Amino acid sequence: MDASKDFVMTQGAVRLNLGCGRDIREGWVNVDREDRPGVLALDLERDDLPFVDGSVSYVYASHILEHLLHWERLVIEVHRVLKPGGRFEILVPYGYRWNSAYHVRYFLPMTMDDFCLIDEPYAPRVSFQARPLFAKVDEHLHYKVLGRWHHVPVGRRYVIHWVLRKVEP
Repeated sequence: MDASKDFVMTQGAVRLNLGCGRDIREGWVNVDREDRPGVLALDLERDDLPFVDGSVSYVYASHILEHLLHWERLVIEVHRVLKPGGRFEILVPYGYRWNSAYHVRYFLPMTMDDFCLIDEPYAPRVSFQARPLFAKVDEHLHYKVLGRWHHVPVGRRYVIHWVLRKVEP
């Protein structure tokens, strides 16, 4: 797929599907490391998102951050390309996944707090960010019962689901 800056200039609401894998969404810019039809090939750990600052309205990242050693860089890059008020929807496995060699990070519900406005007077936090990048719109755990994989029962797991909103400077 050609560089997406041209796409940004000609389309209205730009929505990104980061780490899309086989989930190719029509009307979205699908981004993955593998170059396939309908996919913009990028290394999400190393490459900048090729979009103009403040040009993207929605970013969806399902089960990609746990595969990135430096996932924080991608979160900051998403903040750069999102419009003020734009949404960033994230799904990650809850906690440590011992049965996946490809998960290099694990997440807890408070993981995104360093990037977000915290409205908890009983638990003031000092963020490594100079200012909050996002406000939490929604945060919850999904409970999933997995099927079988190669006839081996995998069991149950929780998925953390965040929806963040870019805060205006």
